[in-house]
Amino acid sequence: ELDPRSGSHNTAEKLKEALIQLKFEAEIFSDFTYDEIETKVNDICRREEGLRKSDCILIIVMTHGMCRDHLYSKDTHYPSNDLPPFFITKQCPSLAGKPKLFIFQACRGDLKDTGTKVMQSTERQTDGPKSSYKLPAHADFLTACSTAPRHTAYREPFIEAFCEELSSQEVKEGKIDFLSML
Repeated sequence: ELDPRSGSHNTAEKLKEALIQLKFEAEIFSDFTYDEIETKVNDICRREEGLRKSDCILIIVMTHGMCRDHLYSKDTHYPSNDLPPFFITKQCPSLAGKPKLFIFQACRGDLKDTGTKVMQSTERQTDGPKSSYKLPAHADFLTACSTAPRHTAYREPFIEAFCEELSSQEVKEGKIDFLSML
């Protein structure tokens, strides 16, 4: 019943190309029902050997969204926070200690955000010395949304800027971390 997301396939292809350049294994899945999404995510978690060799996992969901962070699948809507629990250390031990990154390109309501122009800072912060610690089950998750709660998402600027960042020389040379890139 929702309007088609024109250009989404091209956007997904651009993201895939940018990620492959960074040595990610990238796959595109389109028009899944909620059951198909759950099956695919479970299949990914069962790839023990492949995930053990991986440095991280990045899931990008581009779809229509609604208030309270619900996303649309082909047949229903579901809370965006349904996806990360599949990747907690108890469910997916081969990703323990590795970043689990989720990017949601979807509306989160119907309010418009016109933005504010600000100057960018070039300062970068670094981590302090490493120490040993107990790893919580929900550690190493990063979730990024293309808009604030209750607001619409502007697909082109967000995804285009993300693709440009992924393709930048700083990223390719490992001079910028993912959080700084976002």
